[in-house]
Amino acid sequence: MHQIDEISQATHTFYRLSNTATSLKFLLLGVLKVFNNYLSFSSSKIILKNANGYPVILARLKGPRVYIFKKGGMRVLKGAERRIVKAMKEKYSPRTASVPMVFGDSTGIFIGERELGQEYSDDDRKKLKMLVEGAGLLLHNYLLCEEQQRVIVGSIKALSRFLSHSIPTSSIHSQIMSRLIKDLARELHLTKSEAGSLEYAAMLHDAGKVNVPVNILSKETPLTEDEYLLIKSHPKQGVALVRDLHMLKPVLPIILYHHERYDGTGYPSGLKKKQIPLGARILAVIDAFDAMIFGRPYKKKISLEEATQEFRKNRGVQFDPDIVDAFLRVLVRHSVRKYLKSIA
Repeated sequence: MHQIDEISQATHTFYRLSNTATSLKFLLLGVLKVFNNYLSFSSSKIILKNANGYPVILARLKGPRVYIFKKGGMRVLKGAERRIVKAMKEKYSPRTASVPMVFGDSTGIFIGERELGQEYSDDDRKKLKMLVEGAGLLLHNYLLCEEQQRVIVGSIKALSRFLSHSIPTSSIHSQIMSRLIKDLARELHLTKSEAGSLEYAAMLHDAGKVNVPVNILSKETPLTEDEYLLIKSHPKQGVALVRDLHMLKPVLPIILYHHERYDGTGYPSGLKKKQIPLGARILAVIDAFDAMIFGRPYKKKISLEEATQEFRKNRGVQFDPDIVDAFLRVLVRHSVRKYLKSIA
């Protein structure tokens, strides 16, 4: 009964890892901690073959804190590790246990080490094989999900390039703004997930403009009331285009509300202050900066100094004052100013 409870707890830990791990490196760290905790290993490692685009991936946890993660060819392995990988067999010695793993088209092996005098009982071996099987399933699902995400991200980038060529006002100059988004995300202490959602939103924020005639988007004279109403519909149209992609769910509020204003006079919903999602408040600043520095058909570009003054003037009116302050701190950095001047 005790063994069943332990396996159940370990399986639950694997499930949590599948939902929280931000990379293969940290997923494997979590898996090795499970093995060490439930089977009293002093050191453990997982070696993967032909996974995640690499011939070999090695993850090793010694004690509670010493973690090594390497990827590359067979050179990342030591001689004994190469022999174990080549044999790919279940084997037990007084200190070491090794059990092969299979997950999809990839293979691997778990290797655990105990202190001398701790023999591997039949129960230990059964438990180890069950945990290896669970870890293999976890890795298979994780790598499959990663591959699907790579395909989706590629599709997002392709769609972004299409929008840049098809819609005169859609292009946040991706390479430049991507750097500014990363710098601003760090300044605002965003999580990796929040920063990623912001980058996707920057690529797709004007997707809804595909339904707006190009002659309106390219118009250099003031818009008519009907034309402006058509333009104002693009956030909702953009959300409708990408809402079926599960990976983009955190991006939808950013796309939908990036034209809201801090004082509540924006669109589509007239939200104000903290009612506007954080990502949308950030993208409003990034999008406005892109329009100022690179111009639009209806607006000439201005200098970096003029853009800075424009943000100060609209701080607390059009834009979140805290985000403006953070963005201006980014803009005064020597490396950022040098970069912006190099592409001006």
